[in-house]
Amino acid sequence: MSTKIVQATTAPEQEIQPKQVNNVLPHYNIEVIIVDTINTIQDVELHEEMSKPDRDTWRDYGIRLSNFITRLQKVGFDISFVLGTFGTGKSYGMKTLTPGSYIWFNADNKNPTWEITEEQKRLYGTIHNPGPLMVIPTAYQQITDRINSLITGVKLPTCTIKLAKNPIALILGHVEEYKGLHEQIYSRLRTLGKVPTKMQLEGRSANTFGAGVSIKGGKVQYVLRTTPSGFDTIRTVENLFEPIIPNDYAFIVSKIQERNNLINS
Repeated sequence: MSTKIVQATTAPEQEIQPKQVNNVLPHYNIEVIIVDTINTIQDVELHEEMSKPDRDTWRDYGIRLSNFITRLQKVGFDISFVLGTFGTGKSYGMKTLTPGSYIWFNADNKNPTWEITEEQKRLYGTIHNPGPLMVIPTAYQQITDRINSLITGVKLPTCTIKLAKNPIALILGHVEEYKGLHEQIYSRLRTLGKVPTKMQLEGRSANTFGAGVSIKGGKVQYVLRTTPSGFDTIRTVENLFEPIIPNDYAFIVSKIQERNNLINS
């Protein structure tokens, strides 16, 4: 995971060549945002603070993260966490999402680790030449500013984009281990700071998935656990998912949307 400090970026719009019909710009209805990963933004904050001689060494960076989640909830996002250690394929799940249906807030500043289509390349680009639907943020405010503009809609030289009703936020994050009752080892979302009692941020979402790897026939398969082990914060809505599911964000989004439509009908 990279902690290099860069400005939030999108590609020079003239370099993107979307297909136009009768000179009408293509429109993208954003149903999902991917924050990948939330920990990188915390790491950037820490590096910035370390350069200050009077920095607060007891600062709990989870507070800023909690405020960020609150802002997403106020906008109307249905929030889910995808947690795991390095290399468990947290980003890989977005491979199945329809290009143009999501914005990738690529805080890790990394290129896709999966085989991409021409449409994905055109819309999301690379870290050196981001497309209109990829942003490389270094602060939570950069994400919320972009979301606020999407509420009313944005017209770019190459396309128009607007936030859909009942949007979904998938927040990817790394885990940390800690000792609990009777010296038992537990795991949770990693947050920075020295305050002993950290906020249980996963409790702010209906679904928290655990990313993992399964090897079958010599081939790696990325999977998600949906039920708790008793020693972590993984849990999802009852009967919405099987205990182990493929790491497929399109499937997750469709199930959440089906449930939300049922609740709101």
